[in-house]
Amino acid sequence: MSDTCILTFLGDIYLPKAYRSSIDLENYVVNLEYPITSHTIGVSGKINLKSSKNFLKETLKRNPLAVCLANNHILDYGDAGFDQTISVLAEDSIHSFGCGHITDNYNNPLYLELSGVSLALLGYACQSTSPPPDINLVGISTINKRRIFEDIASAKSHGANRIIVNLHWGAEEISVPKPSDVNLARSIIDAGADLIIGHHAHCIQSHEKYKGKYIFYGLGNCVFPDLNVACNFNTNTQLPEGQYIKKQKSWNKISLMVNYDVITESVQINKMCFDGRQLKYKRNILTSTSKVKLNVRNLSNIEFRYKLMYKLCILRLMLINYLSNPRMIKVKDIRLIFQNIS
Repeated sequence: MSDTCILTFLGDIYLPKAYRSSIDLENYVVNLEYPITSHTIGVSGKINLKSSKNFLKETLKRNPLAVCLANNHILDYGDAGFDQTISVLAEDSIHSFGCGHITDNYNNPLYLELSGVSLALLGYACQSTSPPPDINLVGISTINKRRIFEDIASAKSHGANRIIVNLHWGAEEISVPKPSDVNLARSIIDAGADLIIGHHAHCIQSHEKYKGKYIFYGLGNCVFPDLNVACNFNTNTQLPEGQYIKKQKSWNKISLMVNYDVITESVQINKMCFDGRQLKYKRNILTSTSKVKLNVRNLSNIEFRYKLMYKLCILRLMLINYLSNPRMIKVKDIRLIFQNIS
């Protein structure tokens, strides 16, 4: 990509090592879903992701323009892990936003300029994603409508031409956004945002155009390999009490690339696939008639679709897990199945 007025957005990324990519990127922003740190003591009560080195350039051919840090894993190794991450990013001239010291408003907004256009990047994580609590003065900017509106107003007063809001939210593995997320996203556009980029669900969620502005509820995983990581650190021994293992499903391996023209606000969407070794294009550019387009006029339809999709996805996961590890079906399994069907 050589057009300098294009800002590219990618979804969740986790790079415990370098991978390959056949995709050329220039000015891109990605959700960095892990700290880059040598620290070994993780936060208790959660799955702990990290990498000992910055593999962004090795994997994606060049470093990103900026990374969103408003997610539920960036503080997995505490404030020390976060501070080291910031140092590593700074060494490679990578900007960040959405997490930081409270006195700096979690590094929101991040101001950049592209092709003479002033950009403001904002990042927030939903409490439903279980971000770790603030550690000392380091914290994640959590989703709060008043805070978001105030940050948008601040960006406007600063002279930003384009305000882009990143939101870490949604139910994991569910391709339809929560009705409450749709309500919130539209209100954020009403408040003055020009583009909304969502992530966290680890699958592609719907997108829509609302009042001339694009809302992407979830871009899916950009690069996210199978997991075998430490979890549940004991606060006394400072050692993990287990390992979290997850083999990524087919829907965890595809994602959207959003190419946003900062001058015209036009959008081009590509579909990508990570096969465990390489990131590549899945197929040709998606059109506005794609099946992932959110095409409903009232929220009652979204409520119905979300509830239906939630039940279907839970049943699908139960079936896949059972087939991968067959066992005798218990009464509680049957009860759970009927609860999701009803």
